[in-house]
Amino acid sequence: MPRVIVLVPWLVHRPRRRPCTTVVLHATAGSTASGAISTLRRRGLSYHYIIAKDGVVHKCSPMDGVALHAGLSLGPDGKEVNGYSIGIAFVNWNDGVDSYTQAQVDAAAWIVGELKPHLPLKWVTSHAAISPGRKTDPKGFSIQGFADRVGLDLWTPVDCAAHVGGVVWGHVLRFGVGDTLSRVLYCRQVSYCVRNTEVLMVLSYLAKLASGGSAKGAAAVAGGILGYLFHDQASVTAAAAGGGLVLLDTLTGVTAAWQAGESITSKAFSRTIVKLIGYGAALAVVAVVTRHIAGLADYQPVAVSSVLSLVIVTEAGSILENVRKLGVRLPFGIEELLRRRLRQISPDSDGE
Repeated sequence: MPRVIVLVPWLVHRPRRRPCTTVVLHATAGSTASGAISTLRRRGLSYHYIIAKDGVVHKCSPMDGVALHAGLSLGPDGKEVNGYSIGIAFVNWNDGVDSYTQAQVDAAAWIVGELKPHLPLKWVTSHAAISPGRKTDPKGFSIQGFADRVGLDLWTPVDCAAHVGGVVWGHVLRFGVGDTLSRVLYCRQVSYCVRNTEVLMVLSYLAKLASGGSAKGAAAVAGGILGYLFHDQASVTAAAAGGGLVLLDTLTGVTAAWQAGESITSKAFSRTIVKLIGYGAALAVVAVVTRHIAGLADYQPVAVSSVLSLVIVTEAGSILENVRKLGVRLPFGIEELLRRRLRQISPDSDGE
């Protein structure tokens, strides 16, 4: 067990309102724990733990508090990583040359072991992974090896470019381009600061979209919007699945009509747009209500899943019907269900 020094008073922190699932590893970009603590106090920032070169652990914020260590970020449970994470920083210059001592690694593993019985920890990641293009720490540290040692899953963004764009675009949606630019021009020290690199990324993605767009740019914007509305990955996935069902219904319907020699009018596409707007509005209302009314944040996945259930009920039958028209053989039970539905729609039809 390493030596533990409890900081008095604590560094700045807020009450935690979300389950803590993630450990984020940092480097202090300095040579001493005391120097890092002084800088954090001056800037109004914090970690939960700082580990000195000799393995001494400085406990800087309470386990059940939200430390301000992640900044502009997106992680395994969505944006605002501070809200669902523990921040552990190694005293290290973060230059890729300064090494991490075995005492530091052992102390970090001990901390995670102490936290696991009390928190639903699932992921370990780095500041660089949750804030790509903005942060690089802890440079040179073996995150995968540490994840294997402590028994947590390593989290990294699937598509770094879309991830960065999503993080930045979500921040712009929240604070506005003007605020983003002003923070850069006046170098304001705030917990969600945005640097020149982020502004350039925003302008780059906006330029791509304005000039015809790209799949990666569209993914970045969509990811940013979903990340802004929904604070957990399950809700983001459910919302995306609902939109996917509407598009699949349209695609199969148009294909079936074309194969049957029927005319394809703009009505089908207009109906798709109306559906997407309708479902999107319902999801947005659910997101805003659960986000801003105290005590409802944890029920957001349930509310979003309820809206998705409505989408599935209304779209699944139509999709299966279109697939049947395309000549795809369905399991007997599903085909019989479709026959009954067709008879209800048109009494004179024999289901063929």
